[in-house]
Amino acid sequence: MTARAIVIAYGALLLAWMVAIGGRYQGFEAEAVARSLLAGHGFAFPIDDAWLFWNDEAETYVPTAWVDPLQTLIHAAALGLLGEQAGYAILTLAILATAGAAWILAGTAARHLHPLAAPLAVLVLLGAVAHTPLVTLSASLAMLGVSLLLRQMLEARRGWRAAACTGGVLGFTLMLWSALQPWLLLVPGLWGWRTRLRDGVVVGVVALAVVTPWMLRNVLVFDTFVPFRTGGGQILHLGTVGLGGTIAPQTVVDPPPWQAATAFEAVTRVLGDSTFSRDRARLEAWQHERLRRALGNDPMANEAERDAWLRREALAYILENPGLTAALGVAKLWALLVHTPGSRRLAGITPGAVAAFLALLALLPWRWCWRARLVAAVPLLAYGALFVLITPYFYRYRMPVEPLVAFLAAATLMAFARRLRRGPTTTQ
Repeated sequence: MTARAIVIAYGALLLAWMVAIGGRYQGFEAEAVARSLLAGHGFAFPIDDAWLFWNDEAETYVPTAWVDPLQTLIHAAALGLLGEQAGYAILTLAILATAGAAWILAGTAARHLHPLAAPLAVLVLLGAVAHTPLVTLSASLAMLGVSLLLRQMLEARRGWRAAACTGGVLGFTLMLWSALQPWLLLVPGLWGWRTRLRDGVVVGVVALAVVTPWMLRNVLVFDTFVPFRTGGGQILHLGTVGLGGTIAPQTVVDPPPWQAATAFEAVTRVLGDSTFSRDRARLEAWQHERLRRALGNDPMANEAERDAWLRREALAYILENPGLTAALGVAKLWALLVHTPGSRRLAGITPGAVAAFLALLALLPWRWCWRARLVAAVPLLAYGALFVLITPYFYRYRMPVEPLVAFLAAATLMAFARRLRRGPTTTQ
């Protein structure tokens, strides 16, 4: 009861905050594409908002897969129905999704850890998330999907109905947060391990059925396979070639516009919550100029082709500079752990940072609730591994998996409590 009272109080506080700021919400790229949809231009960017394109290019609208589709469709529906008051609906949905994720997590922690773990998990989750639902819809909805997936995987009921339901949740979560795409194989595998192989296959098939229409659309538009969204090449290139060049200018033909002494300094200078990083903007301008020169006689290359060029150069750079890439990877993982709302530097100590380190302790090989911890830890580690190469510029990059972090952190706290209750052991 205490845990859910905390959730209700948190939701009410954010709803009051939303009213106080007048429902003000910035949808950024998703809003631009949503307005294009409503104007009859399809799932496309206006040329002045398009990444990897320039205003002097001929197209007025550029077909895109740069934004996750489900949140964009929600934006379009809200704008179509409510016009400029759509922010109230979008923010309310984000707040309810976050509160729903915490509500589900409370029940999961109480059932699979201990009743007292419920308020602990909720406090850890909401303390880490803080006010972030007021600035991101897709991460809030994805967090709700992850909470549902965690509950489903821990209960792991046999039968095709439970498997199909889990597959549906997985598919829609991927449509909200494409960085979770390794889970398209991982979650069915965990489900098959927890139940039966054929049930795991059902999870995978249903999830694939949900995302296939979007994949087919991308193939038809870009004439190449884009499973979920573009932009992976751009962010990979900036986090390897761009940041690597700031530390070791000799590794790139034309060095970036600023220099850093260490990997930690380079990563710190491109982070930004709520405020736009000037150093990151300078790197992006440098990256765009490299791309523009590389296009040469092919200025009409589509978004997927431009993103693929950046990805190829990034992968070549990684192979040529493995030590530098590893050093940057350590700094990026550290940023993922500690760069949360309220912190501007990599040394920031916030509730989210404490939660992350408590979750790491849950990975130690102690026996209590080992199966539940394993089910939460494997997807979390798979997601975190992406950030060896990708820079977590904003806290929202971590937010979708925060229920897993909170669950593991609560497990650690309960293990400490059990140890204290038993007292020290002595040997004769």
